[in-house]
Amino acid sequence: MNPGNGLIGDKLGGALGGGQTAGGTMFNYGGRPASPKWSGIAGKDGTLKSQYQIGEMANPTLNTQGLEAIRSRALNEGPSAWAGLMNDKIGQQTSQAMDDSALSAAGAKAEAMSDMAMSGGISSGSRERLAGNSMRDQLRSRQELRRGSDQQRLDVGLQDEEQRLGMLGQLPGMELQALEPEFKNREFDANRQEFNIKNSLEELKQKRGFDLSKYSEDMRAWAAANTANAQSQAANNSGGLFSDVFKF
Repeated sequence: MNPGNGLIGDKLGGALGGGQTAGGTMFNYGGRPASPKWSGIAGKDGTLKSQYQIGEMANPTLNTQGLEAIRSRALNEGPSAWAGLMNDKIGQQTSQAMDDSALSAAGAKAEAMSDMAMSGGISSGSRERLAGNSMRDQLRSRQELRRGSDQQRLDVGLQDEEQRLGMLGQLPGMELQALEPEFKNREFDANRQEFNIKNSLEELKQKRGFDLSKYSEDMRAWAAANTANAQSQAANNSGGLFSDVFKF
């Protein structure tokens, strides 16, 4: 039965009807306050509406070209481009020094021969000794230049390898640092999902409580209406019996 059916319901319905009071309270027919409708923050699928969710964080864009270059150099045991350039420079300097040494030796030989010619002439023996000494000096100079060049190249190689090992030692920390934005993004996403799920479950709990409360109110109203109708019908039946007995 509806709460508005029966004698009491008809009288209340006729007096009050359905509608709204000046204060804004909604009433059903029969004068009973209408149960409020559920206004939740979840959609039909049970998930939170977009305006109540924490959205995804934009994926970080990281330029890893520098890190890739460092990784490539740290893992490559060969000479670096810097070492190659330095060795080329040492080679050029050494070649120039040898040319300068040869020119200097030739000039010294010519000057010595000129002095000997001015002092009485140059014998074949003197000429041979002078040429031998000049050749020996040139060879000694070239050997010294080569030893110096080899030492410079060794220093460059040692410095290059030291730099490579330093990069290799720093590489793990650099890689972890490069991954830090991704780790933070994943942590944020996990917290975001936890927040959304937690609030979705809380919304479901509140909705179930609301539905149960509304059902209880409707059952009480239904029971009250049926009781009122039963009493009204009993009174009508009693009135008819006595009217027939005491009718004149």
